[in-house]
Amino acid sequence: MIANVAGAVAETLAQVAPRTRSTPSAVAANSGAPEPGLRVAVHDRSRIEWVATVPIAPVGEDHTWDITFDITVPDAIWLAHHPWDHFTVRSRLMSPVLMPGNRQVGLPVEQLRRLALAAAHELKLATETIGAKLLAIRKRDRLVGDREADELVAAIERATAGAVRARDNLNQLRSHADEPLLRELGLADEFISNQLLMLVTKVVRTLGPLRARTGRIDPALAGPGADRVQATIHAVMGREIAHRKRHAMRFADPRKPADVEGFVQRGALLKKHFQQALFLDARAYMLDQRLRNWIAAAMAMVASVFYFVGQIWLFNNATAASTTFSLLAACGIGALVYAAKDRIKELGRDWLARRVKHGYADRVAHLSLQARMDPNHSDFALARETITLTRKLAPDPLNAALGNTSVVHHLTIKERLKHDGLPILHQQGLVGLKHVFRYDLSPLLVKLDDQRKRVPVLARQRVQLRTATRVYGLPVTVRLHKVGTEFAMTHHGHLRVRRDGLERVVLQNAKEPTS
Repeated sequence: MIANVAGAVAETLAQVAPRTRSTPSAVAANSGAPEPGLRVAVHDRSRIEWVATVPIAPVGEDHTWDITFDITVPDAIWLAHHPWDHFTVRSRLMSPVLMPGNRQVGLPVEQLRRLALAAAHELKLATETIGAKLLAIRKRDRLVGDREADELVAAIERATAGAVRARDNLNQLRSHADEPLLRELGLADEFISNQLLMLVTKVVRTLGPLRARTGRIDPALAGPGADRVQATIHAVMGREIAHRKRHAMRFADPRKPADVEGFVQRGALLKKHFQQALFLDARAYMLDQRLRNWIAAAMAMVASVFYFVGQIWLFNNATAASTTFSLLAACGIGALVYAAKDRIKELGRDWLARRVKHGYADRVAHLSLQARMDPNHSDFALARETITLTRKLAPDPLNAALGNTSVVHHLTIKERLKHDGLPILHQQGLVGLKHVFRYDLSPLLVKLDDQRKRVPVLARQRVQLRTATRVYGLPVTVRLHKVGTEFAMTHHGHLRVRRDGLERVVLQNAKEPTS
C-alpha cells in the first residue's frame, strides 16, 4: 500500500509541476529561487520581528550571510534584563517552487503537505501581483479602465483555475489513500481554499474604501472596470463557499460572529500544520557553557605556573635570608602570590570567554533537515549568534551642537549563517530559506509614561483641548549582507512605542540592494 501511494504521489507531482517550460534532463541549480529579502515589523504588542529570506546555495556550494539588528533605547526607559531570555529565532525552508524534473521524497503524507504548500505559494504570489496592480491604480487616479479590468479579471481567473487544478490533482490520490492520507487530503483542500479566500480578501479590501492611519478615508476605486472586477471576485467567493459546504468545511457566516472567530482560529492552525513540514531542526547551545570547563582548566594551568614559579623564587630567597624581617617579608610575598593565583584564574577565565565571544559567537546553532524530509537527518546550516549590549553617550535629541549628552543603551543582535546547497532540497523544489527573529521588549513598557496629556488647539474659532499619550520613537536598523560580496540590504527607521505596547515600525529610508 505504501509503495502504491508513493507512486501515486510522484505521478501527481508531475501533473502539478508547471507545463509551460520544457522539462530539462536535470533540475537547474537554484531554479525559481527567491531574491534575498528583508522585512522588519511589529509582531505583537511586545515583540518586534525581522525576517530575512535568502536563496539556498547551488548544489556543491555554500553561502554565508550576516543578519544584523540594532536598536537604541534611552536610559530613562531602559530596564536591565537578560537579552537571551527575550530573543527567539526560527528557521524554515520556504514553500516549494515546483519545476519540471522535481521529485519528492519521504512519507506520502509529508509529500502531500509539500505539494499543498507549493499550490498555496502560487496563489500567494498571484495575490501579491493582483494587489500590487490595484494599489498602483489607487495611487494614480482610482479609476479602473476597461483594459486594466481585463487584465485583473484574467489574473483572478488564472489564479482560481490554478487552485482548482491543484485540488483536482491531489484528489486523484483518494483512490490510493489510507485513512491518515485521506484526512490529510481534506486538510490540504481546506488549506488551498483558505489561500484562495485570502485572494478575495485582498481584492475586496483594495477595491473598497481604505482608512489611513491618520483617520482619513481613501475612497473606493471607481471607473468602468471596477464593477467587473467586483463581480468576478463575487463569483469566485460564491463558488468557494459552495465548495466548502459540499465538503463540510468551516466558513465564515456573517450572521454568526462565533463562526468568523472560529474561521480565523482554524486558518491559523492549518497554516502552522502545513508549515511544520518545512521547519529545520535546531541544536543550539551557549558557547561559553560548552567551553566553560576547558577555559577554566586552561586558566588554572596558567595560574598554577605563576604560583609554582613564585614559590620557587621565594624558597630560594627565604633560605638565603638571615634576618627575621626577611623571613616575614618572604611570607607576605608568598601570601600575595597565592592570592594572585586565584585572581589570575578568574580574570583570565573571563578574558578568554570574552575573546571567544567576540571572535566566534555567544550561541551556536546547528540546523538540520527533519527526518521526515531526509532520512539521513543531514546537517544543512550553521548559525553563529551574538548579542552585544553597550551603554554610551549620544547627541542631544533636540540640539546636537551640545555634543554627546544623552545616555543610551545600544542593543545589537547579529547572526552569521552558513548553509550548504543540498541536492535533496533542490530536487524537491525547496530553494529558499527564511529566518524569523523576534525580540521581546516588554521589560521596557513598564517604564513608559501613560498619562494622558491635554493639548490646546485652535479649531472653529475657539480653543479646544485634545488628549494624547506620549509616543516613544526608538531608532532601529536591520541589515542583510552576503559575506564575500558587495550585496547588502539595509532598513533604517524607528519603532513607535506607547505604554500599552508596540505600534509599528516606520521606515525612513530603505536602501535598495547593492551588489
